[in-house]
Amino acid sequence: MIEVKMNEYDRMLLSRISLVTAMSLLGGLAVGIAYAQQQQGEEWSLYQNVTYGVSMLYPSNWTQQNSTEAGNDTEAGNDRFIVVSEFFSPEEADGYFADVTIAIDDTPQSTNIQGYRSQSIDIYRRDPNFEDFQLLSSSIGNFTLAGMPAYAFEINYTDPKFGPQNVLEVGRIFDNRVYYIQYFADPPIYQKYLPIAERMIESFQIMQ
Repeated sequence: MIEVKMNEYDRMLLSRISLVTAMSLLGGLAVGIAYAQQQQGEEWSLYQNVTYGVSMLYPSNWTQQNSTEAGNDTEAGNDRFIVVSEFFSPEEADGYFADVTIAIDDTPQSTNIQGYRSQSIDIYRRDPNFEDFQLLSSSIGNFTLAGMPAYAFEINYTDPKFGPQNVLEVGRIFDNRVYYIQYFADPPIYQKYLPIAERMIESFQIMQ
């Protein structure tokens, strides 16, 4: 057996090489986390909607826009889905931006969280505007919404107007309604803004 002796300089050099290697491997994943940490130093604003009884934090440099238009139902004239408010990130130099939406299903067809998650995924799958639909992940309990376990799923699809899109939807049932939050982003910036969207989701509250 050969014993290799290292002086203090050699040990320091090896430690630095190991650190650089680890940082390189984690570089891609660190982009979104670093951006979130940077945003934590920025100001956050509190959004409250007394009409629908919800509140949520959002970055102060994002644009907030109220809306009561029908949401993702494909049947014209159906006001089952209520879009309460949308939040838009600053537009990137290449035109990309992120969108976080608060919405309510006023008359859900299922009050079982597993059943509702499946129905919601099917709505996207059947919608002709969601071309090249792919389900990326699906879970119950990995997220919480307003302090309770929530369903969540991620999809990607091709929008006829905006092209490829990634979506995260997180929702829960409360008082025979489904409250859900959608995070939309162009694929190149999806991971960058995901930690921000997750913090917004964590701050969401239902005002009783």
